[in-house]
Amino acid sequence: MWEAVQTGDLQAVNYHLATADNAQRQSNLIDADQGYTLLHSAIMSQENSINVSRLLLFYGAEVDIYSGHNVLPIHTVPLYCPDPVEYLQLLIHYGANVNVADGDYWTPLHYVVRFTKQPLEAMRLLVRHGAKVNAQDLNLKTPVFCLLANGDYAKELEWLVTNGASPYINGLLLDSTTGIARSGSLVVQAAKYFRVACITWLLTQFKWSDNDIEHAIYTANTQLCRHGYQTIDKDMQQHMPMDKTEAAARATVQALRHYLKSRDMTPSATDKRTLIARKISLKLLNRA
Repeated sequence: MWEAVQTGDLQAVNYHLATADNAQRQSNLIDADQGYTLLHSAIMSQENSINVSRLLLFYGAEVDIYSGHNVLPIHTVPLYCPDPVEYLQLLIHYGANVNVADGDYWTPLHYVVRFTKQPLEAMRLLVRHGAKVNAQDLNLKTPVFCLLANGDYAKELEWLVTNGASPYINGLLLDSTTGIARSGSLVVQAAKYFRVACITWLLTQFKWSDNDIEHAIYTANTQLCRHGYQTIDKDMQQHMPMDKTEAAARATVQALRHYLKSRDMTPSATDKRTLIARKISLKLLNRA
């Protein structure tokens, strides 16, 4: 049975289940070593995965059952499926809880925004079925923090905030220099990964304290050191050549420093400087 599921042999899986004395029990077999179910295994396999899962669910596979690693099938989907929407729809159809947490309190939305390369449709699906956009994990991070770790998804960031995600919930962020976690905002998370489009949107849409901005600049510089670059101690200067990582870092720090400088400006001057900062950031990012 396990081999049939792992190789995507739909005919063999159907035979095992159709001829079993108790098909429901058979569909919920658990691997003795790893603690995962046949449904977990089907999701992790590459061959005929969704059709095998559909068959298992039809015969009574439990949709909300934890593996030995404290993850459910709905958590597993974004890890193994590049386009998880159809799979998520299947699991939700069979009653999957869209807010169920794993051992680290990650919800399905945390997984989708962290591991899916085109996450918007999957995000919409989960939120439409009641996913909580401000659910916090063990480190107090909401799904938006995971989105920023995944990529520079400004459109998806805006969508989450528009649909209720708070930009002002802090998470615990690890300082790679000291090894100590400290409370940090979304703007710090964006700076950590040099997400230029996202950080520009956050800076132009919301108010941030000096501590937030200084923490973000420190974090960006710390990450630069980890990548083997010099920290950015002064305002933007000509520095050629730059690769994409350094260009994104410089654009990030430039946007943050501009935000600090623009606090005392008139609204019209601030708007003008914001446009200039955006142009500078884009030029720096595209220079590599």
